[in-house]
Amino acid sequence: MLNTTPEELNRHRVGLRTARQNRLELIARSTGQLLARLDAAATAANAKVLLNPTSSRSLVHSRNHVTNAVVDFHGRLGIERLLRSVRARAWTDAAAQARDRALETGAEGVDAAWKIGKETGGRAFSAMGRLGGSLAERAKRQLGDGSGDGAEGGAKR
Repeated sequence: MLNTTPEELNRHRVGLRTARQNRLELIARSTGQLLARLDAAATAANAKVLLNPTSSRSLVHSRNHVTNAVVDFHGRLGIERLLRSVRARAWTDAAAQARDRALETGAEGVDAAWKIGKETGGRAFSAMGRLGGSLAERAKRQLGDGSGDGAEGGAKR
């Protein structure tokens, strides 16, 4: 160290600073990916709170605990990052939302069924009218043909 020049020392300091910055960026990227996966898991857990209310709440609380630890770790390293806390979705809120969606979907289904029924009924009446008209025509023809042939038909027997 005593034989190094000030330029060599300065280059060494710059190299150390660059290496530290690279390590901080790697840590920030890695913990950011971890937090993104935790966010995805918490979002999925909140979406399935009706099926697993206890484990869903537990997962969201664990996510928040780990996030707080990572934020503290980032603070100690001098990495600034804005992170938000995720609130565990209440089972009653999820149930109310599911009920509202079911009612909405049911109302849309009733409207669609009514519309389809109305269209089908109109087609059925139209088809019955055409069928009735063709049956009446056939009956007229048979009666018209049969009345002239009936006299002859009786004479042939």
